[in-house]
Amino acid sequence: MDNASGAAAVMEMAHVFSRHKPKGITVQFILFTGEEQGCLGSKNFVNNLTNANKQKIKFMLDLDMIGWDDKLQNLMEVETVPKYSNLAEIFFTSAQKFTKLPVSVSLNAWGSDHIPFINKNIPAVLSTNKDCTNYPDYHTTRDKASNVSSEVSENIIRMDIASLCQFIYNGVKPESLIIKFN
Repeated sequence: MDNASGAAAVMEMAHVFSRHKPKGITVQFILFTGEEQGCLGSKNFVNNLTNANKQKIKFMLDLDMIGWDDKLQNLMEVETVPKYSNLAEIFFTSAQKFTKLPVSVSLNAWGSDHIPFINKNIPAVLSTNKDCTNYPDYHTTRDKASNVSSEVSENIIRMDIASLCQFIYNGVKPESLIIKFN
């Protein structure tokens, strides 16, 4: 699940958006490596952006561990920093409207590939399971694809696609949108 669930989701989201191509913007689907070693791939990406390219990126979405069925609360979580709480609100509203699972918002961002973007003043949101580090097979050899709940994953992906559509098709017109899964 950490993070095959996100990699599978990026492929599905790329498939969805390939059938509904946005006009006038670029959407990039990127898989970064080295997240567990200090966000090496995402740091390298943002550190090598030219100023012109950095200005083109209006938003980054990071999916990490999106399918744990914890049997108790099944909360989805949207994480960012207070500066970008307006973005989290879009995801929260989309979750309430388009999913069957509750969602929480954390403005205490840490530990995943959205952090290097936030540190470079690029708006970024992490979409994940709430309390994903409580997943009992986290970082063990028991972390297998069979542990991924399609219901939980589908709800998180539905929230993310609905939110991205707000940016892409409903008036928020970023020049470049990065969707990231490990």
